Amino acid sequence: MSRREDDRLVRGKGQFIDDYSDEACLYAVFYRSQVSKGLIKTINTSRALQMPGVVAVFEGKDFLGLKMPAFNPLLPSNMPVEFTLMSAGHVSYVGEPLSVVVARSYTEALDACECIDLTLEADSEAGLDTRSDPIFTTTFNNFDANACADESEEIVVSAALHSSRVVALALEPRGLISRYLAESDSFHISLGSQTPSRAQSDFAHVLKV
Repeated sequence: MSRREDDRLVRGKGQFIDDYSDEACLYAVFYRSQVSKGLIKTINTSRALQMPGVVAVFEGKDFLGLKMPAFNPLLPSNMPVEFTLMSAGHVSYVGEPLSVVVARSYTEALDACECIDLTLEADSEAGLDTRSDPIFTTTFNNFDANACADESEEIVVSAALHSSRVVALALEPRGLISRYLAESDSFHISLGSQTPSRAQSDFAHVLKV
């Protein structure tokens, strides 16, 4: 089967997320943690809100109760796990989103992110063991090795994993455009994806629609 997309790409006719934007489009940029672990003491977004072009700034507390869709299980025994959309109390890894700025241009949103003030307390200062405490406390599977073996027995867990050389790697960073259509009370979402049906289901799950 011949590839249908090559002709427009080699002639510069490809269309990406930025090609679909218009003057009414708002841009969202995430403010991410630069440290790997710690307790969030304060997130001050007042300066960011006063920056030119900024429409809104959201924090983890604004998304309490909302969860990201569960990832595909690696093994049949894995139970689906849902993660919070944005942390409101604890940083678990470098790059974790802690706030999101919505502005009238990408550069304005990016500049406003630079004005967010974050105060963290290191886990060691809070009395937590940074070496042994798990990053996530959610149970990732339904297999309890301790319940299946005597304390004197050696527990061995094995699995055969096969990784394909083919990956769904986009030509541009992950992005999307969402339009709310008031006349039909619905959303029109454009994104680069090989699984649009899965994306549609995930959006409906998060937005509770």
